[in-house]
Amino acid sequence: MNKSWSEDERKRFYEAFLEYIISLSDPAMQEKNAKKMFKNLRKHKGEEVSYSGWWYGKINDGKGKLIEVNDFVNVEIGNMGLPFVGYGAAICSIISKDGDILYENPFIEEYYDRRQDDKIYDSKRLIFGDKVVLKQKLRREQQEREWEEYTKKSDEAAKRSKSRLMKEGLSLIKPELSDEWIEFTNNNCNDGYSVGVVKATVSMMKKFEEGVSFEEAEQQVYGDELGLSGFQSGCAASALSKFSKQGDQYRVYWNKQYGIDDEETKGVVNPAILVKKK
Repeated sequence: MNKSWSEDERKRFYEAFLEYIISLSDPAMQEKNAKKMFKNLRKHKGEEVSYSGWWYGKINDGKGKLIEVNDFVNVEIGNMGLPFVGYGAAICSIISKDGDILYENPFIEEYYDRRQDDKIYDSKRLIFGDKVVLKQKLRREQQEREWEEYTKKSDEAAKRSKSRLMKEGLSLIKPELSDEWIEFTNNNCNDGYSVGVVKATVSMMKKFEEGVSFEEAEQQVYGDELGLSGFQSGCAASALSKFSKQGDQYRVYWNKQYGIDDEETKGVVNPAILVKKK
């Protein structure tokens, strides 16, 4: 890593390399040796450690408290989540405050910046072995299948709810915006993510009609009922400011939460895309 090695470092490297060569004849040894390193790391949780590796082709050195160790996946040091071997990043070594090597991967090439799955798996295979890589690939494929099935069902449910949400909203919005509401619901009830915005808009307008405060309505709908993301909440706030009979008041209330006190400000803040100025 662009530095001269001491005799001890050179010796440790060749010992690790020799151990790896031997383990090639017994792939189970690679997994066993890796587990030993992870076990050793966990003994030092809560302690200060230093790490060295690569981050998108650049040297990544740092130090901090060892928070968590996820075998074969990543480690949390300070406020950093670092993959042992991952997308564009890899750890070469983790060293205790006393100078003991807790984790070492001598097989990470200089300027590591692998971003293709097959190439990342090739790097993982060198230190963790075929069995671990196969497990990770099968787990990821299973997760992708489950996500595809979940998305498919969510999209189908969104489309089934379109006419109901359209009808419910028409009884709550400003009457002069009926055509725009129909277009809004028609465009946003086709997938499981976007329909959350429509559901939130309808539920919030119902709360307003019942006399629930803006703050309580947000907690009940954005949080407890639907669990919206920041972006979804911002989109719902925008829809409410336009369609709700209390839209102008809600727009002012919403924007004040994000530091905008001018009641004449048009539009609403989306908290997911705020830009912090230095």
